[in-house]
Amino acid sequence: MLRTDDVVFIGFLIAGIGMLTAVVTRQQKVEERRLGVVEAALQRPELDPALRQQLIDALSKRSRPSQLMAKAMTWMFWQRALFAVGWFLFVVSGGALALGFVGIIRAPNPEVAIVMLTGLAMMSLPRALEELRRRGDRLAAPR
Repeated sequence: MLRTDDVVFIGFLIAGIGMLTAVVTRQQKVEERRLGVVEAALQRPELDPALRQQLIDALSKRSRPSQLMAKAMTWMFWQRALFAVGWFLFVVSGGALALGFVGIIRAPNPEVAIVMLTGLAMMSLPRALEELRRRGDRLAAPR
């Protein structure tokens, strides 16, 4: 028989898989829509050959694995990944902490609160660094 902790863990696991599936599905739909627009543009007879070749080159470059690797090495990718992991930690541990206080699962312990605060810090760090970089340009300028 499953304990209450097991049921809560399975629930959070199912929610996480559902969120991941939604994100992947959304990205696929956006890519399909973009490719449809490019395909429609390529079928137009009034398109000049130079522009047609540029569109074909852009499509072939996007499908190369090296392009995917280059995208994964950008700052924006890691900023979003850090935010996503932080959000997941914050939500899951916050939910576990709340369920512990309510009494559905065993009493909350300090480790859960520390994980929740770590997730909050991970969510806010990329935004804080971006804000500091933006303000640093203004602060360094002579008045």
